[in-house]
Amino acid sequence: MINFFKISQLITVIIAFLLLIVIHLPILTNSVPLIVPELKWMLVGERMGEGFMMYKQIWSDVSPLSGFVYWLLDLFVGRSQLSYQILALMLVILQGLYFNHSLQKHQQYPEKSNLPLLLYVLCMGLFFDFFTLSPMLMSITFLLLALDGLFSHINDEASNDEVFSIGFYIGVATLFYFPLALFAAYAFICFLLLAATNARKYFLMLFGFIFTLGLAALFFYMINGLEDLYYNSILRLLEFHKTYYVSFQDMLLLASPFIAILALSAFQLFGGDTRFIHYQIRCQQALFMWAITAGLCLLVVPSVAPYQLIVFVPVVVFFGTHLLLTIRKKILADLIFMCLLLAVVFINFSTAFSLFSWVDLNKLVVNETQNTKITNKKLLVAGDNLEGYLYNKLATPYLEWSLAERHFNYLEDYVNVVEIYENFRKDMPDVIIDQNGKIAELFTRIPALAQYYAKEQNSNVYIRKGQPSSANRIEN
Repeated sequence: MINFFKISQLITVIIAFLLLIVIHLPILTNSVPLIVPELKWMLVGERMGEGFMMYKQIWSDVSPLSGFVYWLLDLFVGRSQLSYQILALMLVILQGLYFNHSLQKHQQYPEKSNLPLLLYVLCMGLFFDFFTLSPMLMSITFLLLALDGLFSHINDEASNDEVFSIGFYIGVATLFYFPLALFAAYAFICFLLLAATNARKYFLMLFGFIFTLGLAALFFYMINGLEDLYYNSILRLLEFHKTYYVSFQDMLLLASPFIAILALSAFQLFGGDTRFIHYQIRCQQALFMWAITAGLCLLVVPSVAPYQLIVFVPVVVFFGTHLLLTIRKKILADLIFMCLLLAVVFINFSTAFSLFSWVDLNKLVVNETQNTKITNKKLLVAGDNLEGYLYNKLATPYLEWSLAERHFNYLEDYVNVVEIYENFRKDMPDVIIDQNGKIAELFTRIPALAQYYAKEQNSNVYIRKGQPSSANRIEN
């Protein structure tokens, strides 16, 4: 079966596309759970569509270019989970085709094969949150472009423009997802250890990276939002504050097919009879360092969710192809591929449709609760459980509670109290859900604000006076 994919790229593309449809179709045709990060992305796009500015008026750690994409989506389709999934599907196809072409162009394998395309499509079906338009998925597109330039540079074929582009693409990936800024250090180390690099090319690569970030910084400086950008994105990473949507143990379980493929590839590459030239070995070392950098990225990401594993997919595809092509017994290679296919299908379908309760997804998916019965209101959730926004719009800038805490945890500071009052005054919530008791404390500090709200009995919900009670909203 593995030998079949050496015949025709067209046949491989057709089979890969059919495989992608088979894996994605049950997800697209059935209502899979909306994940909490996905709801946040939709809220960011919706808020920007209402004319509010990222970071200044929307306190979120979503990176600028991702926010821009979500804003465009909200303008055209609103809150549409299906549109996120369809665009993610198209992006996976393009990434797979490009990565397959890049590996063939740079002759990474002893023999020609279109197997990387098939493996890429398969690995991108590991978990149902891989199927949405996450910042990680969008940013990987530009990391693959940077990797292609890095292959050329390792082979001493890269022009000055291509070296500049390596840094530029990593900068764009960073603007889609800030933790991937670590890949600038990755490229620098590859330049240092794996390629003959003069000082000019170091400068060009770093300039390409800094140039991209500098344009973004200039934009936020012009709108007087540079400090807000720092607090919402950069400082959040430096504080190592994480939201765990799944536990570390569950992440390892979900990543077990990737771990197995990489472990088998290591045994085959270092213990088997391999036929690689020096250039191919250096490219393998570059992908090994990619895996290390990806692991470091997971240490600094603000939220831990399965879709973060997407950053490992190029590594798994690269070394998995080596594994399947270098095994002498092709029946063993076919068996490994079938095991990977079955593992991906099992993990994907069992988690998407809750067939087995072998991983805890309660924090990842948006669950229907009493708060989700509140509909069509401007809402403020003073806490981390955001399911209340499912059928409501965000009021005030305080989307990420971990960011809002720099106001609400220091209510003795007069400046914070004034800023909170101004944020409320400009965009008054109809309903406030006080999950941490901070709103009660706030109202004691600002009686002028408290006069507009009444607390429901035996509840942590505050209703703006003149609004119907939550009981009435539930009945409606």
